[in-house]
Amino acid sequence: GGPLQNRARFVLEVIRAIRDRVGRDFHLQVKLSAVDRNNVIPWEKKGNVLADTIEVAKWCESEGADAIHVSTGSLFPHPLNPPGDFSFETIATTYDAMISSGVDAFRNFLLFRYRMLRPIFRWLWFRMKKGLPIEGVSMEEARAIKANVTVPVLNTGGYQTASFIRNGINSGAFDGVAIARSLVANNDLVPDGPNRRGGQAGSTPSIRTSWSRWRCCSTRSLPTSAMPPATFRRSSTRSRARACICIGMGTTPR
Repeated sequence: GGPLQNRARFVLEVIRAIRDRVGRDFHLQVKLSAVDRNNVIPWEKKGNVLADTIEVAKWCESEGADAIHVSTGSLFPHPLNPPGDFSFETIATTYDAMISSGVDAFRNFLLFRYRMLRPIFRWLWFRMKKGLPIEGVSMEEARAIKANVTVPVLNTGGYQTASFIRNGINSGAFDGVAIARSLVANNDLVPDGPNRRGGQAGSTPSIRTSWSRWRCCSTRSLPTSAMPPATFRRSSTRSRARACICIGMGTTPR
């Protein structure tokens, strides 16, 4: 708590400790929430705002971060991350597995399970989503952070189409994006350009939007129907993985 420098002290000390141990040749990314939006819970304060995170990102770079990974939200789930709809029917049967993981998880479970209580949660959940996009929900925050650092900036936030991502890169919003849930379903999701089956160079593949919803991370097993369209095929090439570390102020169940 307290001043921003004090709130950022932990992550900066972690970066220093890693650099002391592994040196400068080890790739190190730091993931930051651009805007906390704690006030999704009405009685909470907003938390860090964009101006705060820009300063923290600059401090992370000065301590030796090789890239900044920009997300949004301070708790999980958060209405804006993951974006999309909310499946009460799915969460009511699976959220019990998370009860022991969060301070308020049992309260949340009751709101999900009993239909008469669901309107309360629906109001809390959707009141902050109005007017905001599903795809690229934190893109403008990433753009602002990128304008203030010299290291590459990655962004996460419901990305679904290659053309949207390409426009974000070309416009200087970010240097790349992070996609998690779709790659859980199929780690060969990313097409290989003009060699993609049934596609042409420059075409715009689309990731199924169901994987940007809470369903993807609340079920205990992966549905086979979540596989991507037939235009995505298994790549015949494999690149050798490079060792790296990604640290940050991650989200946790409430």
